[in-house]
Amino acid sequence: MSAYHMSKLVCFIFIWVTLATVIEGASGDPELSNEEILSRHLSSIGSPEILADYRTLAVQGTGELQMLMGGTGGVSGNMVFVSEAQNSRFSLNFNHLQYSGEQFVCNGDKVGIEFIRNETRTRSALGNFLYRSPELIRNGLWGGTLKRSWTLLNAKAQKLKFRYRGITEVEGKKLHDLELDCRGCGEIKVHVYLEPETFRHLRTTYRMVLPAAPTEMGRRDIIKDGQFVRYNMDEEFSEFQTTDGLTVPTRWFVRYSLDQPGRPVMITLEIRLTTGLRNAPLEPGLFTVKY
Repeated sequence: MSAYHMSKLVCFIFIWVTLATVIEGASGDPELSNEEILSRHLSSIGSPEILADYRTLAVQGTGELQMLMGGTGGVSGNMVFVSEAQNSRFSLNFNHLQYSGEQFVCNGDKVGIEFIRNETRTRSALGNFLYRSPELIRNGLWGGTLKRSWTLLNAKAQKLKFRYRGITEVEGKKLHDLELDCRGCGEIKVHVYLEPETFRHLRTTYRMVLPAAPTEMGRRDIIKDGQFVRYNMDEEFSEFQTTDGLTVPTRWFVRYSLDQPGRPVMITLEIRLTTGLRNAPLEPGLFTVKY
């Protein structure tokens, strides 16, 4: 073979290897099955012995909510999150006259989103979103691994289906991308992201786009034909610690936005955990749904 043809062969091999590397990096490890992904993720939470004896989880900490669009200001208070099997209760108490806090309750079947003011029977922007999409709580998505009812911990019981989309870059980080088939979630598209090395749950994203509805008077002088309303919610989890055999995040950051004509809304909620207790006895009344 001449030097010229040898040079062309080497060049071809180099380009082929480079393309193969790029394609593999973009699509993730093709050998990973759903079963292996679940197995590795569960191992990131606890050992088989710990998970076999895992019945309840109670965590508490502080929460700070900031209104960035659709209002101004912020409030802070105490947070308690308890869960058992398919039951959960998220409590965020602000002790504020206009915004008492949040109470999201699930008894395994029904979901209750309590009012932020009983006198006016109003819910917050975040509460309204979850009230209209209760499956996000019922299916164990909201809160991630901070609760016993986390959807990937109960994949068989919930008959969970997901599609592995390979490695995806999200805000500069390469993550395993799982596209979930969220039963009953309607138009909401749900993606769960796991850390490549540890398979820890780092992020869940929720996206929904709907046509804008007419105004209350049926007029379209403000909301025009062809306009859309976009609902976006991101949960981010970080600063993991192992306590009592369970590895869970101690920082939980939620960003919710409602992109609608003339009335955009954006809020952030940052939770910092201080304590957590596995298999703590819980009162049955904690999971009573009132609303």
